[in-house]
Parts: sequence; C-alpha cells; structure tokens
Amino acid sequence: MRTKRTAIILITLIFALTAVISIVGLFSVKKVSVNFAVSDKTDVKSIQKVLDGFLGDNLLLVKDGEVEQVLKGYHYVEVVSVKKEFPNVLSVSVRERREIYYVKGGQEYFVTTEDGFVLKSIEECEFSGNTSRDKILLDLKGLSITSATIGNYLKTDNDVLLNTLFKMAKSVNLTDCIKSIELSKFSDIADIGEYNAVFETYSGTKLKVENMEEDGVDKTINAFSVYDNILTDYQKACGEIQSYKMVDGKYRVTYEQTPVWTSD
Repeated sequence: MRTKRTAIILITLIFALTAVISIVGLFSVKKVSVNFAVSDKTDVKSIQKVLDGFLGDNLLLVKDGEVEQVLKGYHYVEVVSVKKEFPNVLSVSVRERREIYYVKGGQEYFVTTEDGFVLKSIEECEFSGNTSRDKILLDLKGLSITSATIGNYLKTDNDVLLNTLFKMAKSVNLTDCIKSIELSKFSDIADIGEYNAVFETYSGTKLKVENMEEDGVDKTINAFSVYDNILTDYQKACGEIQSYKMVDGKYRVTYEQTPVWTSD
C-alpha cells in the first residue's frame, strides 16, 4: 500500500513538473519588439541588443522596472511603456530625451530635459554661452543645487519650486522663443521670500512672473498671452512685462508698469 501511495505521489509530481515546464516554455519571451521614437544619431542596434537580453525569460515575470534598469546607461533614451503581448512577445516603446536647459551650477553647466533629467555636464571654461534656439539658459540664483548626477534628476534645496518652474515653462512651450530664465529670491525677511522668474525673449522683452509659488502656471500663461496677442512688434523689442495676482484675487499683466490686461 505504501509503495502504491509513493508511486501516485511521484506520478503527480511528474505531471505537475511537466505542467510547470510547459507553462514556462509557452510564455518564454521569443521576441522583443521595440518602437523607437528617436533621432538618426541614436544607436538603436545597441539598444535592441540590450533588450534582447530578455529573450528566453518568462514573460509573466518580466517587470517594467527591469526594462528601465537595463537601459539606465542610455541617458538619452526614456522608456515610455512596456507591454506583454502573450504568449511570447515583449513590446517596449522608447523615445529620445531632448536637451532643453543649460543649468548653471558652480563651475559647470548641466544639460537637462524639460523636467530636469541630467543628460550631461559642460565645464564653464568650455561653454561659450551661446546655445541654439531650442535650448534655454537657466540660472537658479534663488536655489542651491544639491545633486546633479548624470542619469538622474536635478536636485536642489527646494525641488517643489524647481518643478513649479518647469511646469510654468512647459505650459507655454517656451523653446525657440526664450533665450534664458532667471529664478531669484525677492526677499529674505524672516527667512520667508517670494520667488520671481524672469523669462528673457530673443526679441528683447523680459517677462517677470512675480511670486511664482502662487499660481505660477496661470501667471506665466497670462504673461505670454499678452506678449503674443497684445504687444506691438516695437514693444516686443524692449521693456518688461510683469505678471502677478492682486489682493482682490484678479490677475494683472503690465508692460513697463502700465496695466495692459486684467482678468474678469
């Protein structure tokens, strides 16, 4: 009787093992399909080769984080999505990270994406100060950079404020018309200060967003709306726009301290 039970258990284990092996084989990654949204300069063959390292792995067990990790050394490539197309295809979408900001930090300039991901650094002595129209010089006078490691996001002593600045810039799609952005602290009284952001255009006008911590995105949109739709070409060649929120809660934009637009 005991021998019979042992035989049954062994047969059951063999069937279970066979089933597991069959499942593993069925969901084994046989193809890694990569959708590239990158420039011609990107080494797509190298990236494909790295991702092909998942061939033979169990598709059920592949995690998004693992895909991102194997491409961590490719700083100019960002994983957009990872999809599992059963039974055996791993589909990955990647896109190129664009250089947007040249951020001054000590004796270096850090080249980052629109949300502060550090792509590379340039020594101050090697930087001419001139950039193409799709790049923006960013001077964080009101902040201290605490970390600027290539392949990671820029860190400061006030990341909330920095992220607000990035959101302000993205809200009006600033590249190609903005030469530089300067962030500065308006006041240090009692260690409480308002921060202003000044956008310098290639045409010559400066747009100051006052107290950017409060509704900075709305103030930026208002300022650029006035710049685009109200100012004359002559006014755009000089002077300063100020965008702020009044004590009654209304938004106001001035040009050379003269009101030109107020919200309802």
